[in-house]
Amino acid sequence: MLSGDLATLLTGRYVEISMLPLFFQEYMEHGGQDRERVFAGYIKYDGLPFVASMEKINNKVDDYLEGIYNTVIVRNIEDRDQRKDANPEKRKINDITLLKSIAKYLASVIGSPISIRGITNYLVSSGRKISPNTVNDYVEALTELFVFYPAERFDIVGK
Repeated sequence: MLSGDLATLLTGRYVEISMLPLFFQEYMEHGGQDRERVFAGYIKYDGLPFVASMEKINNKVDDYLEGIYNTVIVRNIEDRDQRKDANPEKRKINDITLLKSIAKYLASVIGSPISIRGITNYLVSSGRKISPNTVNDYVEALTELFVFYPAERFDIVGK
């Protein structure tokens, strides 16, 4: 359940604790002394707190991460859409394959400036017929679920 929805259900009776991935120094406390090996694991597994303390057995971490991904992407999106049925202004996210394609594209261009139009053009060049409004709805859903965080462009010299 998303924090905004939780606030609606439990007005005045909850405290939201947002948890981001660990910093490398925190991850290092759980990973051991071999700094390069620990750093490779940190980059590969995204600094998630539970992963830092897990045994790094071949498929164990991958299965755990796949479970998190599927829970966030599939279940939370479906729950989100059921709650939004009452609000016809919000469009439903009903194509999980498209959602995963957008998430995969966004993950591949992390650190680069992107736009809704750019994502749309990429999907159209891949053979999907899609509008920028639909792409925007899917990106908003991924942002609302904290899968991706927007980073506004910052220029030292203003215009």
